[in-house]
Amino acid sequence: MEMGLMSLRSSDSPLCGKSVSFANRSPEVLDEGIVHKSSQSTPCSGRGILKKPKRTEISFPVKKLKFRMLADYTFDICEDAPVYLGAVLQYLVTEVISLAGETANNARKFKIKPRHLQMVFQNHEELCELMIGEDNSIANA
Repeated sequence: MEMGLMSLRSSDSPLCGKSVSFANRSPEVLDEGIVHKSSQSTPCSGRGILKKPKRTEISFPVKKLKFRMLADYTFDICEDAPVYLGAVLQYLVTEVISLAGETANNARKFKIKPRHLQMVFQNHEELCELMIGEDNSIANA
């Protein structure tokens, strides 16, 4: 049996008995159309390994969220939980800021002020439901 340049066998990978050869293909595209980003898989590709926030395009600090979750809860957390939490927080902040910007624009103001945020939480049903609580000072003000 011939072993070609950079070929994989079923014993080396979970390809279910298929032999994949990269001799005539670019190294980023496999048989099934799966694209592997070389910057994520190997540190020697020139760009280096991308960190979680860069890879997921999240602007919230994933590492700080993870440490905060570990400090607040005694049980173990999944590796993807802080990434998901960061994505949810980023979505909520983006939604609130865009609605507050529209409110400020309707009031012919150039700056978003606390009053605009308060009006967003009072007028938007879903955000008002999200902010309901005993210590809530925004929606009940």
